[in-house]
Amino acid sequence: MKRSMRVAAVAAAMATAGMASASTLVVNGFGVGGWTSWDTRNNGTQLVGTNDTNPAWGGTPTTADDTAIEKQIIFMGEAQTVNAAGGETLDASPSGSLGGLGYVRLDGTNLNGGKSDLSYVNTGGVAPSSALTSVGFGTSYTYYIQRYVDAGTTFRTLGLNISLIGTDSHLYTFAYLQPTAVDGWNTASVSSTSGLFSLFANGASAESGATKTLADWSTDPAESAAFGAGAEIFRVGFNIGSSQKLAVQYLDSMQTSLLNGGDVIDFQAAATPEPASLSLLAMGAIGLLARRRRQA
Repeated sequence: MKRSMRVAAVAAAMATAGMASASTLVVNGFGVGGWTSWDTRNNGTQLVGTNDTNPAWGGTPTTADDTAIEKQIIFMGEAQTVNAAGGETLDASPSGSLGGLGYVRLDGTNLNGGKSDLSYVNTGGVAPSSALTSVGFGTSYTYYIQRYVDAGTTFRTLGLNISLIGTDSHLYTFAYLQPTAVDGWNTASVSSTSGLFSLFANGASAESGATKTLADWSTDPAESAAFGAGAEIFRVGFNIGSSQKLAVQYLDSMQTSLLNGGDVIDFQAAATPEPASLSLLAMGAIGLLARRRRQA
């Protein structure tokens, strides 16, 4: 999609969701604006094959340390050539970012055990889960898909995740994958009644992998704990993987009614040195929020 067309599409999606662009938040490094690595994982151990023969992998993928995170998630500018996390050669990064100021790149890694994630996390809570079904809820984002040279034809796209702690103190994550994504620039937009989300409860797929709108999930009696009074959203994020190897995603900008007053969040090339610790331990954060909710 040409940049002029993409910007127009984003503006239209934002207007449809009731969001207006006024105050842009620039995120150009880990920790900026509350954005950090939530659940980034190493590959595991490759057993057989090469990139273009769908290799098997074994062992348990481990939480990535800072060194791995810096290779898998990179704040970078346009027309830069940076190898993939596993050393594979990639084409130069694309043009067309918002203002030409760059983006953040998430690497799918070369094996299906890998995962790269960048999220806004607030253990004090972002909003009640009822915000997901309000008339004013909306999220739009733009991203670019670039495959490894020998990636083949496996479908890959950037995942939008919204996580909350339910009234049963369980972790619930709503996950959206744009079904019409293509290699190149993409614009995605969801609301309470548009966009089909999968639901994961404590990491397990709910209802055999069913996909529904957020409004439909909220009326499902089996998932009432995710929408009861006191259920709290604490994370909004993006990831690639697991099982989405051999592609990178350039996240350019996003806008959601849940963050920054609904104004634009623009991911750009790094401008400052990264903090010493890039990751947020997921289970620890979940525990903090669950305890806070029980004490409320």
